[in-house]
Amino acid sequence: MLYLVGENLDKTRAHYQAETGKIVQLMRGIYVDADADADANVLKHAIRIARYLYPRAYLSAASAILLAPTRDGRLFISGPRNQRTRIRALEIIQNAAPDHPSVASAIIDDGLGEFQTNVSSIRQRFLEAFRLRSEHAASIDEAR
Repeated sequence: MLYLVGENLDKTRAHYQAETGKIVQLMRGIYVDADADADANVLKHAIRIARYLYPRAYLSAASAILLAPTRDGRLFISGPRNQRTRIRALEIIQNAAPDHPSVASAIIDDGLGEFQTNVSSIRQRFLEAFRLRSEHAASIDEAR
């Protein structure tokens, strides 16, 4: 199971359970059960983790189409800045978003419950696909 401080676990309980070995910290505020497969949990809940870490970002490129990370574990988002974050098998690649992106809403169910997140609209994905030398553009291929 995945635990996010402030969402389904408070910080004092997280600290206590981490000290006693019941849960393992993956990153600040992100924990999994000690006996669980951390890589599988991270990939299964990738969008929830990205939304927790980057609340102002939205899914873009191939991730907006799949509503999941790619097969190689990359999750594409657009937000205020360019940056990369790696958590186990997951790599979150954030591209700088335009000032007024065209986004749509999507409902995600990852086993911990449903939540709503923003994704690039079809129009915005089309524009992302033509960004020069962009990893986001390269993620969209003819198979998707």
